[in-house]
Amino acid sequence: MRALTTLVAALALAGVAQAATGEGAQLAAALRKPIQKVYKGYVFTKISCVVPSTTAKKATCNAFFTHKAQGLKGDFQIAVTIDRSTGNISWRAISATCVDLASGKAEKC
Repeated sequence: MRALTTLVAALALAGVAQAATGEGAQLAAALRKPIQKVYKGYVFTKISCVVPSTTAKKATCNAFFTHKAQGLKGDFQIAVTIDRSTGNISWRAISATCVDLASGKAEKC
């Protein structure tokens, strides 16, 4: 049982490492400008993406942000479609979570 737990943990960490350095990192970098263009006034502190495989046509990303004028910080969950023949991507925010910067309480986005 302990060996199985170790294997599962190692595979999970390998997936996280791949997301941070492989296609996930490339996708996150490619999304930064388009997201910033749409969400003016937001400062995106981190964008992380998970691409399930090198042939995947869909991915998910999280774009963490602050918006000082509104006193918020939060996270947009983003669905991405990848066109493997052209390398083009399309994306849309599918949910958002916001927190008041001062109080730390959940807020409506």
